[in-house]
Amino acid sequence: MNKYIEVYERYLSQMSLSEILSSVEEECSELIQACSKLRRVNGEGIPAVVNQQDAIDSILEELSDVYFMVDKMIGRLNEEHLLELSDDALSERLNRLTEQKQIKLGKRIMGIL
Repeated sequence: MNKYIEVYERYLSQMSLSEILSSVEEECSELIQACSKLRRVNGEGIPAVVNQQDAIDSILEELSDVYFMVDKMIGRLNEEHLLELSDDALSERLNRLTEQKQIKLGKRIMGIL
């Protein structure tokens, strides 16, 4: 493993749950900004000063950051016994929640809710 990655992993392992949650919040807000930038590049709102490819690259970078920090958050929740699920059980639960959300949104679109 790269020595810089090792240093970063060691740093993350020393972060409190609160610090990890704060990092997740920060990364999510940066993803929101990147999404907004792409919308502006595509003609919505105030024009952006970057091109479409740069805006997409920014979204991909922020998605990577969010994915990484969410993974660390899940790990810490498991370590602190706040979330006691195997990877398979967590995946199953997230899939079930996603399906429930899709059903709810589908009903709302159809005017049922």
